[in-house]
Amino acid sequence: MKKLTTFLLNFTLIAGLFVQTAIAQITVSGSNGADGNYTSLTNAGGVFAALNVTSQAGQTITITVTADVTTELGTTALTGAAGLWTSLTINPSGARTISGNVDKPLIDLNGAQHVIIDGVNTGGNSLTIENLSTSTTLGTSTIRFINNASNNVVKNCTIKGSGRASTAAYSFNGGAILFFSTSSTTTGNNNNLIDNNVFTNAGGNRPKNVIFSYGSIGAANDGNTISNNMFYDFFNPGTSSNGIFASSYSSAWNITGNTFYETTTLSPTASSAYCAMRIGNFNISEGRGNNFTVSDNFIGGNAADHTGTFTINSAQAHAFIGIYLNVGETIASTVQNNTITRINFTTTSQEPFYGIRVVAGNVNIGTVSGNTIGSATGNGSITITTTSTNLAKSIGISFGGAGTVNIENNTIGGITIVGSESADVAGHSFNGIEAYTGFNIIRNNTIGSTDAGTTNSIWANTSTTTGKQHIYGIYNEGATSVTISENIISQLTNAATGNNSEVAGIKLSTLIPYQIPLKTSNITNNIISLGGETKTTIYGIYETGNYESGNFSSTNNIYFNTVYIGGTVPSGSAKSYALYSAVNTTTRNFRNNIFNNARSTTGGSGLHYAMYIVSTGGPLTCDFNDYLASGTGGMLGYYGADKSTPVIVTGQDTHSLNTDPLFASAGGSNAVSYIPSAALAGVSISGITTDYAGTTRASTPTMGAYEVNSSVIWDGSESTDWNTAANWSTNAVPSANADVTIPDVTNDPVVASGVGASCNNLTVNSGASLTVNSGGSLITNGTVTGDITIQREISGSSTLTANKYHLVSVPLHPDNNSLSGLFLGSYLFSYNPVVNEWVPLGIPTDTPLDETTGYMIYFPGETNTYSFTGQPNTGVFTPTVTYAGNSGGNNFALVPNPYPSNIDWNALAGWTRTNIGNSIWVYNNGSYSVWDGTNSTNNGSRYIAVGQSFFIQTTAASPVLLMDNYARTHTSATFLKNTKTIENQLRVKALANSMQDEIIAGFAEGMSAAYDPMEDALKLYGAEDAPQLYTLAGDSKVSINQLAELNGSAEIPMHFETEFIGEITLDFSQMESFPADLKIRLEDKLTGQWVNLRETSQYLFTHNPANATDRFILHFGSATGMEETETQNISSWFSGNTLYLSTPEQAGEKARIEVFNTSGQLLFSKDVTLNTLQQFDVSAKGMIISRVTLRNKVLNTKAIVF
Repeated sequence: MKKLTTFLLNFTLIAGLFVQTAIAQITVSGSNGADGNYTSLTNAGGVFAALNVTSQAGQTITITVTADVTTELGTTALTGAAGLWTSLTINPSGARTISGNVDKPLIDLNGAQHVIIDGVNTGGNSLTIENLSTSTTLGTSTIRFINNASNNVVKNCTIKGSGRASTAAYSFNGGAILFFSTSSTTTGNNNNLIDNNVFTNAGGNRPKNVIFSYGSIGAANDGNTISNNMFYDFFNPGTSSNGIFASSYSSAWNITGNTFYETTTLSPTASSAYCAMRIGNFNISEGRGNNFTVSDNFIGGNAADHTGTFTINSAQAHAFIGIYLNVGETIASTVQNNTITRINFTTTSQEPFYGIRVVAGNVNIGTVSGNTIGSATGNGSITITTTSTNLAKSIGISFGGAGTVNIENNTIGGITIVGSESADVAGHSFNGIEAYTGFNIIRNNTIGSTDAGTTNSIWANTSTTTGKQHIYGIYNEGATSVTISENIISQLTNAATGNNSEVAGIKLSTLIPYQIPLKTSNITNNIISLGGETKTTIYGIYETGNYESGNFSSTNNIYFNTVYIGGTVPSGSAKSYALYSAVNTTTRNFRNNIFNNARSTTGGSGLHYAMYIVSTGGPLTCDFNDYLASGTGGMLGYYGADKSTPVIVTGQDTHSLNTDPLFASAGGSNAVSYIPSAALAGVSISGITTDYAGTTRASTPTMGAYEVNSSVIWDGSESTDWNTAANWSTNAVPSANADVTIPDVTNDPVVASGVGASCNNLTVNSGASLTVNSGGSLITNGTVTGDITIQREISGSSTLTANKYHLVSVPLHPDNNSLSGLFLGSYLFSYNPVVNEWVPLGIPTDTPLDETTGYMIYFPGETNTYSFTGQPNTGVFTPTVTYAGNSGGNNFALVPNPYPSNIDWNALAGWTRTNIGNSIWVYNNGSYSVWDGTNSTNNGSRYIAVGQSFFIQTTAASPVLLMDNYARTHTSATFLKNTKTIENQLRVKALANSMQDEIIAGFAEGMSAAYDPMEDALKLYGAEDAPQLYTLAGDSKVSINQLAELNGSAEIPMHFETEFIGEITLDFSQMESFPADLKIRLEDKLTGQWVNLRETSQYLFTHNPANATDRFILHFGSATGMEETETQNISSWFSGNTLYLSTPEQAGEKARIEVFNTSGQLLFSKDVTLNTLQQFDVSAKGMIISRVTLRNKVLNTKAIVF
């Protein structure tokens, strides 16, 4: 009989802890002839040397770092020259470091492909790769890609370095932490993924660049992705440096989701330029790349969570650029949804700051999703201070060079500019957007702030009396063609009071005097609101052009703009102009604008002008403008002399006005403040068909940025389509502030599916009709006179068990006294909140219906369209909500959407809720879709469709629910769900019998295990044969469960039930919202099976209704509730030829079990999913070493078998 020897081992994840001769620092498996243990990757006799000498074609190789390797010499590159593997993965077992101090690449991928370096960052496994060298030797780096090193992945690692080799113009071998180098083949280093890493300096010594690329002519480094990485403490105080520098011969990179920050104050010791992302090689054209995507990156702050302030402070002339591009013109590059904020910068530089700078190329900036430089609200999100005694200037977005740039949808605000007061040219100026050359579109940007609570959004706060400090919202100087449209510019403040200090919303200029560029500037549909109390010159729009007399090569078209100048100055002679025209040598067209200057100076006169044209004569068209100058010191205009009538330009201005436009809120900072009530007739201008808000201009348009359709009559001359301009008297589709009349004509109007129609007051005459088709939406902001027809299409089934029930509303005013005949042919149910039950209403068609509550119907056919004709609701609506006082918190009310438009449960205005929970429920194919104000299950949505009703929960006696027109929206309610992933939220979906149910189990600060109707969502049961999932919050069954902040570990019982018998699928998602090292597992108590949800996101099981409902447990962290530590407890023993392995902490994880003898011979190997205890047949004698490899972690046991 063999003697049994048992060992219980407590591991600290140090490979070779027990048998150093068998388990070394690095282990290779899956190779051709190179499996075994090694002491290095790159040294002579190391892993790379072993793999390079023999073909590895077709092999799947795993390299596991089981102990720290601190003496790497970078001697041998990984080449795969003898034959490339299918894949090669390098990962750690435990918290591991690979380091060296070499003036070359530490890890060199020389032609190597399909290499995955994965630091894992789960279960205590992590990998740091570090080159401590501060050498300026060319090529010094931590990881290098060279000679067609393609299709590789570096992820989940901490990568450190300090390489400082030069990356000046044309330098292709510069210093970096991660280096994409040249290629001697016809293919560059392409399609590599650098994802979810942390990059920083090594040993406190800052590098020249973090990531640097310089490819080869004909072999560019293309298609690389840099995503979701953290870059911190990397800027070098002694030299110019960059976070990412994709230099010459690099193209089509995707740089997305990265964060750049400095944890401590950076104090430069030299005049340096710092750039978070530099695309292109300085100002040279050699090797310019194309088709870059720079998106969703965050620059600023002092922490990974985007908090704190990124501070740079020294008496050196250093400069900062967030994103720099010098790119090609073949395929446009794109810069979208980046944020540059939380920066405090002090320097002596004359050009201290650029948010985004394009020096050449075709680039789209914000065209899909706008970038933010600073903040939309508040002050000082970026503070830039310079002590330069020369006039300094900082810029939000700048373009100057060959190419076409579209700058759209961006926000530039919350910026404070500080300068010197020590010289005549002192001060610090700021341009929001600046364009010098090329072809540009500048559209729909917000410069300053539209927030009513924010003042001085962009603030030059140096109060110099002698300098030339300025703030320009948009500055165009010499661009060949520029369109500046639909921008809003507000809250720009200049504290300087010198004669040459100024603020301008839009300034058009020339590159230098006497240069005669052939250019056209189109300035249309902009809203500019400026003011304040500082004694500085203000220009709404400043236009100039050629300085050479008789040359009219430039054209400035200024159409449909709204300019408002406000504020009161206590004294002084500072002037202001809504429009200022500096020279008469440019072809000028000024039409359809509102120039309203309400600025006042106490005791002043001739200071504040609506329009000021410096010189008479020259090519000028000026008419159909509205001029006002209502403040103290106001003057309507100047053209050779002051003018007090709207005929400012002699012989022109025939149709111009001096009429108050009756703005909604003159002096406000948002766009809607400048919607006029007065309809000021303008003139049609070719090519300008819409207004600031996208509303179609009438054939006789109105002046200003907003089109005012004060009275519009339907004529139906072309069709029944509401959205066809030719069907209206103004030849334009009505805007939201138009009063609409529908007379009795042949073609009655129809709002088609997918169309959002808006108006102010609506009158439907006798004999006329207006129909809102199913899927259409009509918002009336005022009153409604007359009846309309609202339709809703419902799907059904002749099979009454098909669960085709729908919650519906009667979208008519309660005065209509609707009857059940509206739903003829359907099964109709009302809801009784007292007993929480459905009540069938039977077959009578004359049962009165209550429009203030909802109903449920079932149509016994394929589809049916229901029509509701009568007076629609507009304005305030009060549904019936009661508190039944049921136990268990099941107090529901079925609320209708009463309007002929969709409504938004999350609308900032439009709702009054007292004793009402945050969640809404809508029945959806056997289950309930839930929206809790933040999260959704079963495709729940914040938007409630026309004709839809929805459940809300009342939480106490005397509940109140009111809604009004501000809750209404055209946003579609169909198939919308929340796409934002919130931290620490697990989503579980059950699928069976062609139906589904879904829950969320989450953890957040301030939550508790008890049920909270403001944070949790109760479980509502659907069809009996549909899957039903829920967890418990206290004693309440919930679909959305928000628990106390996760601290170490937690267990959540998960219940499942259905009358369906058969196979059920559980899908798990959003594991990535939890910390990467947190275990998330499912326990099936019925089968005893455990599933590691990090590895397997789906679980299939067979269900019988007799099964207990509390079948499952969700485990977060340790299975026993103990916190995860760096140690792991397992036990193993032999009995006979059977190996027993107890792994309770690893249950559910995939692992490889290997057994070796003391000579290192592999006796047994098997891939398994671990349970708490397993057994294997192993024939062995003597000393036996068992190794368990799971999630790139290695656990070892030792036993003696006699």
